[in-house]
Amino acid sequence: MSEAEKWPVWKTLTRRKWVAVILIVAILIMFFPPGLPIPTDPITVDYYNYVEKLPKGSPVFWGYYLDYIASYTGARDANRARLYHLLLREAKIVMLAYGPVAPAAFEDMVKYIDIESYGYQYGRDYVIMPFLAGEEAAIASAVDLFATYTSDNRGNPLSSLPLLNTVKGIQDAKLGVMESNVVTVPHMMVRQWGVKYGVPLVGSSYAEMSIYYQRYVFGCPGNAALYELLVDMPGRELIKADMTNISGGIAIAMIFIGLIHSIRNKVPQKPKLPARRSE
Repeated sequence: MSEAEKWPVWKTLTRRKWVAVILIVAILIMFFPPGLPIPTDPITVDYYNYVEKLPKGSPVFWGYYLDYIASYTGARDANRARLYHLLLREAKIVMLAYGPVAPAAFEDMVKYIDIESYGYQYGRDYVIMPFLAGEEAAIASAVDLFATYTSDNRGNPLSSLPLLNTVKGIQDAKLGVMESNVVTVPHMMVRQWGVKYGVPLVGSSYAEMSIYYQRYVFGCPGNAALYELLVDMPGRELIKADMTNISGGIAIAMIFIGLIHSIRNKVPQKPKLPARRSE
């Protein structure tokens, strides 16, 4: 094949070569996500902005209702990004478990992000409480942790946890984070935390929280990939978004190239006249 016949270059790309190119691109994105532009989601930006303006060292209560693990695994990287943002604000975090699987989810969350590598110390900067049954009654009891619990999720007496010497209950929180796989539970947190004690809240979905928005609830985690991008912590959500964008771009490019090639082949070509022989 002459050099002229090798151009345009796509004429030389076989199906196997295209697959190899796409595979290489996918592997590179997995390890080095470029963080391509993502459509802005205002409610996700509201969540980010509200956490961003928290004074450093603010007490934060994170309430989690979780009764089956699949709900957590699907949001594992999203939770990691939101927890990372709280670490950047040096928040003092009290993690409250209102579903039987929530304590294990919190324990996994802090290991996944390696929270102590950010200078966090258990008992001083964060505490994980055990599962407390009762839904709204349990959520309401966050007003007095010592009257509700005798020990934390790791079996430590509450009196041995320095954080709880100054943070006695939800009324001391500067922010409440709501998370649940049951749609009714965030409404309970709004009633018991936001309405009763004026604690500003973020979390849950906008579809559930729209009636409280900008009154008790000031941000919802709508787009996990966008939040990873905002806090500059690329994870699986951003990788998936980048791979979708790039694979879609490659597909569109291949369609466009094929269309041009098809049009060019349909254009009538002038017949080549035989070269004149010299006399």
